[in-house]
This record gives sequence, C-alpha cells and structure tokens, in this order.
Amino acid sequence: MAPFLTKLKVGGPAYRLERDPQGFSMTPVRGQEDRFTELAREVMSRSGDGFIAFARPDGQAGYDLVQVIEHEKVA
Repeated sequence: MAPFLTKLKVGGPAYRLERDPQGFSMTPVRGQEDRFTELAREVMSRSGDGFIAFARPDGQAGYDLVQVIEHEKVA
C-alpha cells in the first residue's frame, strides 16, 4: 500500500473518515473546510498510486467530500 494512502487512512484534524468495502470517504471537520479543500486537491493529484479519488464540489470553489477507492497497482 502506498505510504500516502496509509497516512490518509489514519485520519487527520481536517477531516472525518468513514470506511466502506471499496475504500473510504473523507468529509471536512467544521471550521477546517479550507484545509480540507487543500487536502482534497492533493489526494486527487496523487490518484492512481493504489487508489482513485473523486471529490464533490461544495459550490463555493472547495470540496465537501472525497471518495477514495482502493485498487491494485497495475504494472
């Protein structure tokens, strides 16, 4: 598993983590929306290294959800 993905699965101060069978979703903690949006952009930019990420826009130039789906790395 990629180190970045492992770190995300631990959780952090800017987001709540909810696991599901294919991966997990992340939502911002109230008051941390800007930090969450920065993280969402980083997660999406790293998508492909063991996972795919989809973010939902919040309607105000940020994001209010990131869905991460894990996959096996293809050589």
